[in-house]
Amino acid sequence: MAESVIALIWAAGGVVYDIATGLLGQVGGFLAIVGVIVCPITSGDTAFRSARLILGEITGMNQKLIRNRLAWREGL
Repeated sequence: MAESVIALIWAAGGVVYDIATGLLGQVGGFLAIVGVIVCPITSGDTAFRSARLILGEITGMNQKLIRNRLAWREGL
């Protein structure tokens, strides 16, 4: 199952590259590929930040200090 998902992701990347470079040329294709790579990264970052803030509110942990963001409280 996991292998098929990974294969589909790589195949979609190839399709995006072919279409982007065909329509936009090399520079436009490069920018489109960078956009395809950056969007999931920023979505993942936002998801982790949201989860951290939700857990911080549930546990009452102050999130202003960086060490509190990385700390694990016992009993969670």
